[in-house]
Amino acid sequence: MTAQGKALTVKEESLDDWSLNIGGELDEGQLHFSELTLSDGNMRLEGDGLIALSDKEVTLALILDAAALRALPMAPAELPEGSLKGDLKITGSYDPLQLNFQMAYHTSPLEGTPASLAFLEKGALQLDAAGIYDGEELQVSEIHFSAPAASAEGTFSYTLATEEVTAALKGEVSSLQEISKGMAQSMSGRLAVEGSVQGTIKDLSANVDLRGAGIAVADSPIFDLHASLVASDLTGSNPEITIQSNLNHGSEGVELASVLTRDNHRFLLAPLTVESGQNILSGQVAYDVDAQDLEAALKIDFPDLAALGRLAGLACAGRMTGSVHAAQHALQAELQASALEFGEVQWASLRFNAALKDSGKGYAGTGNLQGTALTAGMMEAATVTVDADGDMDELALTLAAEGLLKQDSAEEQPFSVRMKHRLFPRDQRLILEETGGRVGTVDFGLEEPARVTALSSGLRIEPLQLRVGSGTVHLQGEWAGETLSGELRALEIPLDAAVPFGAPALSGAAEATISLSGTLKAPTVTAQFRAQADALSEEVVLDKNPLNLSGEFSLGAAGAALSMKAVLDAVAELNCQASVQAQVHLQPWLLEIPSDTGLSGTIDFDVQLEELCAVLGLDDHDVTGSATGAFTLGGGVMRPEVRGEAALHEVDYEFVQTGTRMDHVAMHLVAERDALRLVSCTADMGGEESMSATGEIRLIPEEDFPMEAQVHFREARFAELDYMNGRVSGDLQLKGSLKDALLKGAIKVTPMEVSMPDELPGKEAPELEVTELRDGQALQRDTKSSPGFAKRIRLDVDCEIPGKFYARAPILDSEWGGKLHVGGTLADIRIDGRVAVLRGHLDFLNRRFQLQDSALLFLDGAPDKPFLDMRAQVDTPSLKARLGLKGELSNVKLELSSDPVVPQDEILAQILFGRNLSRLSPVQAIQLARVAAMFNQGLGGVPFFSGNVKLPGIDRFDLRTGERADETSVGMGKYFTDSVYVEVEQGTTTDSGKVSVEVEVTPQISVKGDANAQERSGVGVFWKKDY
Repeated sequence: MTAQGKALTVKEESLDDWSLNIGGELDEGQLHFSELTLSDGNMRLEGDGLIALSDKEVTLALILDAAALRALPMAPAELPEGSLKGDLKITGSYDPLQLNFQMAYHTSPLEGTPASLAFLEKGALQLDAAGIYDGEELQVSEIHFSAPAASAEGTFSYTLATEEVTAALKGEVSSLQEISKGMAQSMSGRLAVEGSVQGTIKDLSANVDLRGAGIAVADSPIFDLHASLVASDLTGSNPEITIQSNLNHGSEGVELASVLTRDNHRFLLAPLTVESGQNILSGQVAYDVDAQDLEAALKIDFPDLAALGRLAGLACAGRMTGSVHAAQHALQAELQASALEFGEVQWASLRFNAALKDSGKGYAGTGNLQGTALTAGMMEAATVTVDADGDMDELALTLAAEGLLKQDSAEEQPFSVRMKHRLFPRDQRLILEETGGRVGTVDFGLEEPARVTALSSGLRIEPLQLRVGSGTVHLQGEWAGETLSGELRALEIPLDAAVPFGAPALSGAAEATISLSGTLKAPTVTAQFRAQADALSEEVVLDKNPLNLSGEFSLGAAGAALSMKAVLDAVAELNCQASVQAQVHLQPWLLEIPSDTGLSGTIDFDVQLEELCAVLGLDDHDVTGSATGAFTLGGGVMRPEVRGEAALHEVDYEFVQTGTRMDHVAMHLVAERDALRLVSCTADMGGEESMSATGEIRLIPEEDFPMEAQVHFREARFAELDYMNGRVSGDLQLKGSLKDALLKGAIKVTPMEVSMPDELPGKEAPELEVTELRDGQALQRDTKSSPGFAKRIRLDVDCEIPGKFYARAPILDSEWGGKLHVGGTLADIRIDGRVAVLRGHLDFLNRRFQLQDSALLFLDGAPDKPFLDMRAQVDTPSLKARLGLKGELSNVKLELSSDPVVPQDEILAQILFGRNLSRLSPVQAIQLARVAAMFNQGLGGVPFFSGNVKLPGIDRFDLRTGERADETSVGMGKYFTDSVYVEVEQGTTTDSGKVSVEVEVTPQISVKGDANAQERSGVGVFWKKDY
């Protein structure tokens, strides 16, 4: 029998050409089929069979051979390329019916697999099964399946009469890494699954147990998985699946528990609980299939985001709470977070709200995000607000933020930004409508709306013009397929626009042109730039010698090259040329720069130091001479090799404020391969070569540029002024890197002399407090500069003062000694130790007090806040008077005691007037009361030792001493008005009182009168003129 046909349709699939051939013969009770063939040109099924009529036995053998899987009938389009082969054998009897069957199918190595099945590439599939069918029950006793990195085996049985089903399955994925080939994210680990199904067709139940070990997704932590599903009434009217799942990573874990039920067309997960330590997500989720509506009521309470971050492999921390509600095609979400950290980004608080509604064309609605105290890199935003309103056709976005930009080496700079844009997600377009703000002192903003469009394979930026201060930036470009084109032109950009980003505080303008061309795999960038700075700061103006900077940059197939020249006319010149081998691809991103080779270039400079100090306005620094250097570059960017040298020529230096002089400064710096070596540095500081230094810094970026230096002082005079001079000896060592270094050593300070002036200098003119307003609001500015590199230098210096440290003042003559330890950092120096008085006296109240057990204490605090504990004693005929001065130098408390113990006023009477308190005249009593006001209150230490003491209610206080005790007098004066001054003077005798009154008539003419205790008086008119 032969059959042929065309366009046979089976389940809407067309078999264009097929043929069926059956050939056989009947012989002695046996029906033998010698030819059984079914073919469609691609697939061929052929075999033979035998039916023994007398024995009622059947034997059938079929072989399948399909040349192309994709050409199989009803084959999905995603099938890979390959062939399929197999065989089926059936033996047994047909009366009674009992048929045994065996089948084995396998594919050839597959090719052209889709990305989701990339693990099957070059691999083959195998399926084997064996069983028996007796008319009442079908039993499949063996099922084996294998694929690359995966396998499964199981059994199956079905009883026709009772409709009972029993099935068991065990499977394993031995390598998730192989399975994930071609997926968006790689995986690793292994999985094992074991399950069973039992029951009737109308009432099936199932159990599934899934276990995973060593599982990781992309760069996530490795975790173990255990999931259990227990299902009942799967085919009935009330199916229910209980879900238990655990995900563990070390001591961290996530537990999920829920029950899935179905009520007609509605599926419900309730209750739903996800727990990870203290973090809990609870509620329920439902989905209405007919209405296609998602319903949810979820509560979020995550007090420990760090635990979740450890599970996900993310660096995060903080607390989050909130809720999500969905019903009737509407969605509402509210989230609050505090102390939130995500990598380098930190928020003090964050609040997010969203309200969306699905109108049938997609979700539309509003969203709002508000954050405070955002820290990200150099940005510290006090507030951030983002609003969104719209749908997938058009979305309006607004953003507002303000705060500070901080750099280690620069002052904090305020910033504010406002943006308003329109996004068209379906069209993949973005219109930048408004962008504006202020960074530091520079305003910026879009001059007009600009359009950014996503192409089928690229991006287009239509001409965009951004105003930056008084300058403008023009930008346009296109990425189409592999081709790139673009240009950026910057015109008259203020140099101070770069200050918030760590650039020097220059005043001037810069121009630049940057062009982009080439392809994604071979981009080309060229740039030309020039700048002129007319001021380095508010104090340093370069009106006569502006700083000119110019250069070029290129990036292409040969690598990157830079040439730059900086000139300060008649002061300094710097020339730099450098190139480096580099390979750059934009897609996929690749920046490949050899670490050890490919770098070449030259650097040279010439600086006239005296002219440089004049230009920089360094009035406190007096320096002569010059500095020159010339270097060549080699090696690679991570292993640079520098050769050359630099030196100082005929240099003398003085720091005017301290009188520190360094004469005949000689320095020789040599560069050898990866090291800059200070071969020698010497200077005369009160003696020939009394200061010398050596050291080196290694040019190894991955080790943060290791460095080491030694400085030796030999009786070097570090201060030489009328009121201060001293010498230091010892050694200091600096060791570490630019990231962290330690300055350690031991020095000896001797001799040292400090004198306090007879009179304090006049007060400086008061500084006016200026408040800058913007939009009616006062701007808050913190002008405190960051310590920068200084905070990376730790200190460990022992300072010995063996004596000969003299402190002198109009009322003080003393010698001190002790030991101090200098710690902390250069940005925050901390001093600990004690300097004690060796000998000395204090002249106070016309008495010489001998210093005893006195010390200046440094309690691991700032250098300018020592604690004074000074004690002095004087003997009078009636008692021993003890004077104490305690407290920080800026706030010293004066205390008075005696032996024998008497009241303070009695002690003062004996010291001032040499008599008992009861014998004082009224005027003397008043004077004594004024003097007593000095005690038990805070006084400035330096004004006290200088003899300039302020008393409450008194503008002038004066202790006048003579050669004899009876010549002592106390004078006090006060301004009653701006032009009337009254002074009272009292000596140790009752008839030594005197009162003076001075009236200023004009700035040049004044009238003065006085009267004493002997009733003598006088009046005078005085005229003065300043020349």
